[in-house]
Amino acid sequence: MDIGLSYPLTYGLYARFQVTTDKLLDYWLAHENGLGWIKKLNELSSPDLFENSVFKLVPGLADPNCYSIESKNYPGHYIRHQGFRAKLHPNDGTDLFKRSEEHTSELQSHHDL
Repeated sequence: MDIGLSYPLTYGLYARFQVTTDKLLDYWLAHENGLGWIKKLNELSSPDLFENSVFKLVPGLADPNCYSIESKNYPGHYIRHQGFRAKLHPNDGTDLFKRSEEHTSELQSHHDL
């Protein structure tokens, strides 16, 4: 799976993150009911899904050389991994949280908001 950039990412901007493969074209990172999902997003999608697919990239909470993905409609809530699942959780300030929500691979985004 490739998460492709249309231009370099900038911290602090709100964006949607598109996930593409050879067969998936209109799929985006989103959250729903506290879980992270890859969801199809198009003109038939609900307004809630559009809101739940907007995130802000911020410097990593544990390591500023990494990045964290913060929800726009739930400020202070970040996409993290827990129990082999992507989840949206509030920052509880613990080192475990900080390490489990940081990301180190390269991402690109579409700023079409």
